[in-house]
Amino acid sequence: MSFSGSSNFIVLGGAYNVVHGDQINDSRIITNYTGRTDESFHKLAEQVAVNALHSSEQRSPPPNCHPGTRARILDELSRWIEHGPKSTRVYWLHGPAGVGKSAIAQHLSEKYASTRLAGSFFFSRNDPTRDKIGAFVATIAYQLSTSEPLKDLLGPHIIEAIQSDPHIFHSSQENQFRKLILVPSTKIDSAKWRNLPRLIVIDGLDECVDLPSQERLLVIIREAIALATPMPFVFLVCSRPEPRIRYGFDHGTFKPVLGRSTVASSPESNRDVELFLRDMFAALRVKHAQFLRYEDPSWPGDDVIHQLVKRASGQFIFATTIIKYLDCDDDLPSERLDVILAVSNGLPSSPYPELDHLYHQILSSCSNWQGTCQILSLLVTPHENRPGTAKAQFVWRSCRIIEGLLKLRPGQLSMRLIKLHSVIHIPDDEDSEIYVLHASFTEFLLDRGRSAKYHVERLTPEHYWDLVAQLLLRMHSLLSFPPYSTWQTLSERLLSWEALLQNEESSFSQLVFYSCAFWSDFCCRKENPSRELLEALDKFDPYPVLTMDLHYRARYLKEARRSFVNWEHKLGWEQCLTWAKTLGERTPRKFVDTLETFYLGYSISLHPKTSQYWAYVSSVLETYLYFRSSRTQEFYRELYLGDRMPLIPPSHTVDPSPSPFPFMHPASRQPVLPADWITVHITRTEAEAFHNLLLTLVPGDDLESIQRLIEDVLNDTHKSVDTDLDKQQDFVRFKDIVLKHRRTFGLQT
Repeated sequence: MSFSGSSNFIVLGGAYNVVHGDQINDSRIITNYTGRTDESFHKLAEQVAVNALHSSEQRSPPPNCHPGTRARILDELSRWIEHGPKSTRVYWLHGPAGVGKSAIAQHLSEKYASTRLAGSFFFSRNDPTRDKIGAFVATIAYQLSTSEPLKDLLGPHIIEAIQSDPHIFHSSQENQFRKLILVPSTKIDSAKWRNLPRLIVIDGLDECVDLPSQERLLVIIREAIALATPMPFVFLVCSRPEPRIRYGFDHGTFKPVLGRSTVASSPESNRDVELFLRDMFAALRVKHAQFLRYEDPSWPGDDVIHQLVKRASGQFIFATTIIKYLDCDDDLPSERLDVILAVSNGLPSSPYPELDHLYHQILSSCSNWQGTCQILSLLVTPHENRPGTAKAQFVWRSCRIIEGLLKLRPGQLSMRLIKLHSVIHIPDDEDSEIYVLHASFTEFLLDRGRSAKYHVERLTPEHYWDLVAQLLLRMHSLLSFPPYSTWQTLSERLLSWEALLQNEESSFSQLVFYSCAFWSDFCCRKENPSRELLEALDKFDPYPVLTMDLHYRARYLKEARRSFVNWEHKLGWEQCLTWAKTLGERTPRKFVDTLETFYLGYSISLHPKTSQYWAYVSSVLETYLYFRSSRTQEFYRELYLGDRMPLIPPSHTVDPSPSPFPFMHPASRQPVLPADWITVHITRTEAEAFHNLLLTLVPGDDLESIQRLIEDVLNDTHKSVDTDLDKQQDFVRFKDIVLKHRRTFGLQT
């Protein structure tokens, strides 16, 4: 991997590959740039909200217009996109929940993907990667840089803007929009734009959870099109007519350039819903022919379809949810339909009474509501990374993770949600995302007045981070060694570690690696940790956890210096220890004692063929644990590595197979190991002596001074200290410590 210019992050299993400097590959984002641009494009790609793209796998299958429906509005918008008046720069398509706005946006995005579409952004309040405007500009700029007709024209200008301002993605969206979209677009001759993609589709603006940002994005667009030389792009914005959005579009600047259209209940929309229902019931009759063989061939009949159309009131979400509810294998579709038809009275206090009754009916089929409610609470609670914590390369709302957070047995989650496939996307595998299919269901659950006994509350941040911390700590049990290990038991455990690394792209391995690196970030800011979390902390074993973290960094980060720099942001054990001591009578005493003992000293046992590398690693670890000194890190890097990184032998090159792993253990416990293994004891006392002497001998961070000192140590000279007698005495003591360290690792005779 190449992470040039990056700092304070770790990629857990991402697929970033730089091949001869030409290609950057982020599992779902692929393009090609050459030379210096790869680093800048890498920065851009990292900021993209992949799920917001119209072609995103996470949205598959996306909502789309059923054939023959929404013909008028699609024709109207298509004519605007292809031949519309130059004065109409923005088109606002608005309507209430569930009428099919996203389906229209998706249909047009797909229709013009290879011709008129320049970019798209689909907001969703159910997805924390696209529920704010923070990634909007980068996502559009990325699409402009990769669009076949635009990439050669706009791509170089966008990359140049990132190169000239490496911290641009920490600036405001207004500044990003100006530098990455507005300015690059004005560098292309206006005549060329006539045949280039100019359409930017923004769907679900009302699902941007930061309400002021809804209006803020409209201001950005408004100011861009009001310039003396306006930008060439046109915008299709789809949303509910929420007050902030309506207020934003009512601004005088928009008036001469804005087109508007409403999608609402009307005879036309009723006809569309009827067409959809007739086609879908026909498909159900074929799919479930065995269960419906005793029903009339025209089931459910015109009267039922007309009744459902009336109850839908133009809401496609009502019709699609009914069809999904009927399309099941554990009940007769005809019986489920009878239950729906039996509900006759709406809820007068609800804006969507028929839809709410449908949701009530669906939830009433859950046999274990308490257990189902726990899962739904997680699904409506967004996961946002804590400051300084890396973005995980696994899905936080997958079956595996949710079962782990709630301590469910494998299969329990699928069993509890088996009746909810009409409102929740439940993937076949355990590592893909589970999500609510439509925002109206989330709103229903959160509104006690509408959902009544099926009301669901979001978890508080305190409660949610507590669950995450417990899950990460439980993952450590997979790494722990038995209290009194034989070499056979150690070998078996280390082999399981090797299996994790061999399968590093799996979500399970990613979760283990993430737990080693970031467990403390989710613990130490909690004011009132649960009893379960405190019990999990008391079981914490630092030695295997740190070993796996070290080895993972070494395996996937090419440059050793980059592997361990800025550890204070990634290994906050000391901060966690301080936090635990503030809990008074609730302090997890065993956890505190374990970490305090660890900080006094520990031992590392390793195979001799890996000694050079682990000599460096143990030295840097020692430096971090006690002093956080960049000078000592630099000294050890030059002493053991120079300009190269010694390779860790693959497991099959040495015997026994898992020998590339060191074995960290308490200084008081010596495991039974092969005779040729090396054991090194690290103590705070010796580390302190080394650190103080180095500061005396090399007062600054000058690399040349460090290199001269190393030459003196290895060549038995003292040029770096000249005739200073005090320094010469310090140098002798310092050299003894360094040579002892090298001899311990078998690197010095």
